[in-house]
Amino acid sequence: MILITSLIAFVSSNVDDLLLLAVLFAQAKSKKENQNILIGQYVGILLLLLVSYLMATVWVHAINLPVRWLGVIPILLAIKQVLPKKGGSQQQLSQVSAGQVALLTIASGSDNIGLYVPIIGQQTLVETLLSVGVFILIIPLWWWLGQRLGDAPGLRNLVQRHGSIVVAVIYFLLGLWVLFG
Repeated sequence: MILITSLIAFVSSNVDDLLLLAVLFAQAKSKKENQNILIGQYVGILLLLLVSYLMATVWVHAINLPVRWLGVIPILLAIKQVLPKKGGSQQQLSQVSAGQVALLTIASGSDNIGLYVPIIGQQTLVETLLSVGVFILIIPLWWWLGQRLGDAPGLRNLVQRHGSIVVAVIYFLLGLWVLFG
């Protein structure tokens, strides 16, 4: 039952991540950037699980963590995206880094935390570790799906033509969605 619960929890809380991954893949220009997306996804999701575990075991009773304020991160990345780059054109897209992907994954993860905390709060440590194992196995599948969506000619052409603006708008809307639900 833990495996099915973990699968449902991952898929239902990461559907929005597919759009983010698709935009990142449409922006990516190299194998290194594709690897950065996978690494960033692992780091971001594992950090979301860690925060959820801590909240479920300690923080729920001690403080009220304002998770929605994570929406500021993609808004700041959106602003950075449209600012003129030193020695280059404003239209040029920045390289996709693992840190950027991890930050975006975490920032869009308030729904993840909201779902994971009550689930983890009811699990034993062994069950939580099994859930983490399921997530670790699913992340490459999600990465692959995001890559297929990002390779869609329509999205790739849109990002290549209007790159900085499209990416900035997606980041900004993501930030507003996290802030205001």
